[in-house]
Amino acid sequence: MNLNTKSTQEELNNRKLLFDFWRVVPTIRFMDESFFTIMNQEIRSEILDILREGILDDSILNNERRRRRYALNAQELQKFVGERLQREITLSNIYFHLQKLKEIDCVQELVSIREGKYNVAYFGRTAKLFSSSIRDSEKIREKLNTLRKLFIRLLPSLNPKIDKETIMNLFDEIYQYRLEREQLRFAWLEKHAELLTDLEFDILIIDKFLMELDGSDTKGSRLYSQVSNILNY
Repeated sequence: MNLNTKSTQEELNNRKLLFDFWRVVPTIRFMDESFFTIMNQEIRSEILDILREGILDDSILNNERRRRRYALNAQELQKFVGERLQREITLSNIYFHLQKLKEIDCVQELVSIREGKYNVAYFGRTAKLFSSSIRDSEKIREKLNTLRKLFIRLLPSLNPKIDKETIMNLFDEIYQYRLEREQLRFAWLEKHAELLTDLEFDILIIDKFLMELDGSDTKGSRLYSQVSNILNY
């Protein structure tokens, strides 16, 4: 194999990676608090959204069939972020925010491809979804504890027949139920991730829908009905 043939094959492999990497990216990664601190910036949020949604590409690699590509270069991100925010975004600004996202390991540089005179870097997400839900189980407990204290204070006025111990036990059950549902949702997404990827389905949409289903099963209905009855709601 001569040098030119080898170089051409390497370029084809790199371009193929731009499409294929999304199949092997983890479905969910759990992030610590720094993720949400750094993500409190609209350009970074838009970059991650665009990389999750991907863009349609009718490259010759796909036999001229439009296929979704989830790896974009900085110039492409500059264009799409600018369109969404309806203002001019500089390329240096995009690189700055990409670096911040790389530092917390939610964006990776997949490959650098020779295009004309320059090597162009392509970036992709390190997971289809980022979550802190289970890792932040103590935050869930804190929120439920705040509600529990409020309910106990309201009992004399709302429902004097309910005692404090009933409220304490009820919120302990709700806490465990919330964790069970989180784990069930993530296990479902992991199980069906390949199918969802094949269908080019936005996993974030199904994740949010599954969250809306929380409380619809027998156990959830029982727990939340008890809360509703206590509130006379």
